[in-house]
Amino acid sequence: MIGRRAVAVAVVGLAVAVAHAQPSAGFLAEFQAGTDAYRLGDYATARAHLERAAAIDPTLPGPPRFLAAVDAAESKWDACIEHARAAIVANPTSSEIGATRKLHDDCRAALGRPGFTGDYADGGALAITTSVAGAALTVAGLKAGASPLPPRAIALGTITVRADKAGWRSAEATVTIIPGVVTDVVLTLDEAPVGVELAPDPGVPTHGWLTIDGAADAAITIDGQAMTADDRGRYPLAPGDHTIEVRAAGSIPFRRRVRIDRGQEQRVVASRVSVADHAARQRRATIALATGGGLAIVGAALGWLALDSADQARDWAALERLRPSTVPLPDTVGFAPIHTRADIDARADRARTLGWISAGAYVAAAAAAATGIYWLSTAPGPHRLEVAPTLGDGWGVAVRGALP
Repeated sequence: MIGRRAVAVAVVGLAVAVAHAQPSAGFLAEFQAGTDAYRLGDYATARAHLERAAAIDPTLPGPPRFLAAVDAAESKWDACIEHARAAIVANPTSSEIGATRKLHDDCRAALGRPGFTGDYADGGALAITTSVAGAALTVAGLKAGASPLPPRAIALGTITVRADKAGWRSAEATVTIIPGVVTDVVLTLDEAPVGVELAPDPGVPTHGWLTIDGAADAAITIDGQAMTADDRGRYPLAPGDHTIEVRAAGSIPFRRRVRIDRGQEQRVVASRVSVADHAARQRRATIALATGGGLAIVGAALGWLALDSADQARDWAALERLRPSTVPLPDTVGFAPIHTRADIDARADRARTLGWISAGAYVAAAAAAATGIYWLSTAPGPHRLEVAPTLGDGWGVAVRGALP
């Protein structure tokens, strides 16, 4: 008894499935009339019949596939792409799938969109364009480069595409990738408004603030007067230039001139240099400068000797060339001593040697002076030197300050 009932239920279910799989008579009539009108070139009539057939059974791929063909004949390329996609989604394994995909690709090409030259495999492809080029793209949360993005192979499914660019509002879309064709995404970015949000009554500051770091246990004066900081450790000051001095036991005074702007906070770090370290630095700087001066004097003296030796060598050579050949040599000795080629070459070699030594002394002097100036220019305190390049018709440096 149970077996008969099961067989009866199965037969009834199979009959229902077969009946459901077969298109209705109304669908077949509208679909056939639409295809006949399309083949006769009556596209308006064909569209009307095919749209009624699609409304009767939206799951069948035939009506959207022929609607795509009607769209292509009437140069309605965007509608052609949408109808071709609907046909592919309805039945990706249809015997007409190859022709449907070609129709889809031809309509994309008519819109000037780049084709896909890779391998779809079991997936599809994605292409992205934006109203503003150069937008940063993310696909399914992953960075995909900048727009425009040419067709790229991608797995099937629903994904989210986003475009971002500075100065523009972000744009986002959710699309479904279907097999064997390119899914195009066009994102429109609106320009972000530029504005400044102000408090209802922001007020107009009349002063600025100064914060001094590294002076917790030191005496601070500003423009020669002691001042009290506010609850945030800042000193309110009028706009303009101010001189600050920080004194701490065992350290040399720290002095700095700062400029305060209205409504702005200026921060200064008070460096601590012990008296002993400062004195040692000053001594090293003085020694370096003295050494540079001494080397410069040595270089000048050696340079003078080199020039003198070179002059002697030239004079001796000229004298020997002018010595008369018609007068016996012993008779000319009383007027000028005889200098041989060896004497002249030795004097010239001495000039060159002294010249190289002089140049080396000048280089060493410059290095020592630069070291001394650096130590003085970077040392805080009343004897600090300030060195800066000069601008004008020539080049040079300006030094301001006093030596200890």
